Amino acid sequence: MKTLLWFEILGVIILMALGATLFNYGVLIGVLALVFVLAMAGARFVMSAKKARIELGLAGVFEVCQVLWLIGNTGTLWALSRVVLVVYLLYLFYRKAVEVHRGARLRGLGVVSLALLLVVSAGASYLTYATVNPSIIARTMMGENSFESIKTRAVDFDSAKYTSHFDVEYAEDYPNSYLDIVTLNDGKPHPTYFYVHGGGFTAGDKMVGDPNTKAQDDYMAYFFTDMLEQGYNVVSINYALAPEYIYPVATRQADQAVRFLQENGDRYGISMDDVVFAGGSAGGYIAAGFVTAQLDPAYAESIGVAPAMSKDQIKAMVLESPALNPAQSGKTQAPSVLADYIFQTILGSYLDTTSVSPDKTVMDRSNLIAKVNAAFPPTFLSDGNNATFPDQSIDYQKALESYGIKSEVYIPNREEVGAKGHGYMVNLQDPTSKVFLDKRREFLSSLG
Repeated sequence: MKTLLWFEILGVIILMALGATLFNYGVLIGVLALVFVLAMAGARFVMSAKKARIELGLAGVFEVCQVLWLIGNTGTLWALSRVVLVVYLLYLFYRKAVEVHRGARLRGLGVVSLALLLVVSAGASYLTYATVNPSIIARTMMGENSFESIKTRAVDFDSAKYTSHFDVEYAEDYPNSYLDIVTLNDGKPHPTYFYVHGGGFTAGDKMVGDPNTKAQDDYMAYFFTDMLEQGYNVVSINYALAPEYIYPVATRQADQAVRFLQENGDRYGISMDDVVFAGGSAGGYIAAGFVTAQLDPAYAESIGVAPAMSKDQIKAMVLESPALNPAQSGKTQAPSVLADYIFQTILGSYLDTTSVSPDKTVMDRSNLIAKVNAAFPPTFLSDGNNATFPDQSIDYQKALESYGIKSEVYIPNREEVGAKGHGYMVNLQDPTSKVFLDKRREFLSSLG
């Protein structure tokens, strides 16, 4: 009986932890939980039905909630089943505490074991809560939101060739509404490269880039200089960070930045009549979302913006490791359990939904792959081949090709260059980063 209780407590803790982290195996873990709790309740019933009434009752409620979740697949039902499981676990701890109190000979060892299990169960309960409310994890990654300009590492562009305008305020409705502009000094008209930084929607900066990459070089300045040398003026924007500001605020801010430049472009030497929209990771989603809103009126209305640009003004898109279908972003290719957890948690926080069984309406509305139409511009995409989502770039390209739209996707060949992760292109010491830059240059040059 005592061994069974220890086994039961440990089993429930493990099931809670697995269910709150291995999102892609939810159904399997759900079925295992059903079988385990039913088996434990059955064993209790055989031993003493009278003494196990409370446990049997809790087990029965859990079984019903779990079956309803497996059928309905909603975050609310999953959360309800977890609440019952936590209550079930607390009752088991109560039983064990009573047992330890009565067993004087093993009391010391029992108390220590019980304390350790309590700590572990608290961790499992926290992970469970974070699954229902992923913003509590995302807040630990969140950068600063401020209505004042946030000073970051200085970036120097050759003043003999380029003119720089840093921390230009483009709107006042949301924090971090600042952009940087770097233009060529030759006095000629140039197309504009409009860039949105990455950082999991929770961090990052318009000139520093994505802090999660841990890149040792000023890769953003290098990337932008490469575009300047190709004859583009460069704009890079900041935006409000999640989970304090959620979807679709960042896309609305991209819209505000574009409108600001349309009204004030002459002042800064910027033209918004021939623009390449680009972004990395989360920024790729925001840039693609803005373009989608220009070319899909229904989507624009759903996120609260009106189209600001015509099809002819959008020259192309360049999307680096973009998350384009949030429902798939927690299912990395060459999968990584940790990457799956991080991506799913971040996307759940940004979209204000649960990590397990996210709201289907939210997922459908935020899926940009499904919104591609014949008006979309030529697009160059790239992603790594390990613990990231190259399948989304490939699916996006297929959607573009179905309308005859010029597109290219570059995924480094794992057999030739080894494993390349999410945002691989920021590592300037890696030869595949140069391949990416060369392919980007060739693609844009082919557009004239």
